[in-house]
Amino acid sequence: VDTENRVVYMQDSADGVRIKVDNVSNLKSGDVVGSQYLCLQQDEDGLTVLALTETLNVKSSGAQVTAQEVSLSQLAAKAAEYVNELVVVKNVRITDFTEALYSTTPVAINDGSDGLLAPFAATDLIGSNKSVNLFNLTGVATSDSVAVVAPRAVSDIQVLEAEVMASPMYAQVPIAFVGETYTTPITIYGSNLTGDIIVKNITTEQLTTSVDTIPMVEAMSETGFALDVVLKPTDLTTFNATFELVTAGAEPAMFQIYWTPAEATAIETLDAFKNAD
Repeated sequence: VDTENRVVYMQDSADGVRIKVDNVSNLKSGDVVGSQYLCLQQDEDGLTVLALTETLNVKSSGAQVTAQEVSLSQLAAKAAEYVNELVVVKNVRITDFTEALYSTTPVAINDGSDGLLAPFAATDLIGSNKSVNLFNLTGVATSDSVAVVAPRAVSDIQVLEAEVMASPMYAQVPIAFVGETYTTPITIYGSNLTGDIIVKNITTEQLTTSVDTIPMVEAMSETGFALDVVLKPTDLTTFNATFELVTAGAEPAMFQIYWTPAEATAIETLDAFKNAD
């Protein structure tokens, strides 16, 4: 129910319709409406369905329409088929953060293809924070030519939790000689990411990684991203280090490595080795 514009979106098993009604105050999502006298009117918005009574005859309440799962590319290609119907688009991210809060201004979104999120004016979504995370978007398809989804409330945006992890989360080098190099391979995984993973806050210069930036797509693949952690001790006093894996919308993941520093002594002959203290 779009109370701002006194419009009701309805659908049955076959199609959806947008109806202008003088009084929508008694109507809510899930109402089942009985037989109704309607008329068609051509105006600046195109062909509009008008109710001939002040309000609609509600037979029952609490019915739920199952949203049809579509991608933004499918919605754009068949907009005329989906218009005025309830749809759900999964794994959506916002691509325009010019405004930090939702308003009636359409927001650019992407699920691999571009589309728009256009909130209804009279909804609790207006004024709430936009999420940097991926989310599943439920709403009414309101355009017959492009991919536009209008969520009905905050609850229509199901934010997905982003996560980053290293496997293993810690490693150990039993003996690490000063000046030598020790490489530990680990795998980085991510889920529901909207950006690449950055290696940050390495606690010692004795530790480096094979790359500083881990591509989002590879981290979210089934095999993850192979990262080499390279240790080259330079003193006998440092014996551990950590670094963080950071990406938008997720808690940083920490990797830890421990080692026992040692210093090699050069021995020129076997006799010298046998007689060494």
